[in-house]
Amino acid sequence: MVDDDPKIVEFLTAVLKNEGFEVASATDGEEGIRITLEEFPDLIILDLMMPRVSGFDVIREIKRHPSVRDIPIFILTAKDLSKDEKNKLLADVSRVFQKGGMPKDELIEEIKNIEILHPERAGLVDSVTGLFNYRYFMNRLSHEVSRSNRYRRELSVSIINIDDFGHYNERSEER
Repeated sequence: MVDDDPKIVEFLTAVLKNEGFEVASATDGEEGIRITLEEFPDLIILDLMMPRVSGFDVIREIKRHPSVRDIPIFILTAKDLSKDEKNKLLADVSRVFQKGGMPKDELIEEIKNIEILHPERAGLVDSVTGLFNYRYFMNRLSHEVSRSNRYRRELSVSIINIDDFGHYNERSEER
């Protein structure tokens, strides 16, 4: 998260941590660029209007580096963007939110949508088993329940407990 307003950083950090996300924050554009290049975050939430190094400058710098250029960027701004400005921004960012008008639930939902699209990058795949982890399962289940309600379709779910996965493999090899 990159924003020069400490109250917004504090508020959104609390909201995101409460949802189980890890948050690194920067209070200016230079620090945001440095953290991005050092930590390779899964998502950047960026204010546009900051002193010295603006959000526009941060985007331009990030897009120059192949190792971080594909990180999704959400813009969070108080600036009234013209339709043309917003369209230009959307060429380089995933989503634009207006400060004050953005419900936090919408932000969380958008982050979860990014996770569903890129589960490995979001750390939602267990490195040992190669299976999706509990957080991915809960995100995906919530998404599918909402979709089945929206389209008035039945939803069936099969759950397999893999706590005894090793024991299952041993028994299967004996046969």
